Amino acid sequence: METKIVYKDAFGVIGKMGQGPAENAAEWIAPIWDAAIPQFNVEG
Repeated sequence: METKIVYKDAFGVIGKMGQGPAENAAEWIAPIWDAAIPQFNVEG
């Protein structure tokens, strides 16, 4: 595999701490987003 270095403009990452097995992601990721979304000023 060839490594390719790409330079991009700066960006921010937002998130909320969570942990669980990948095979059960639907069970633990959705509640994290439900708790996080009201804390951000987003429309949509």
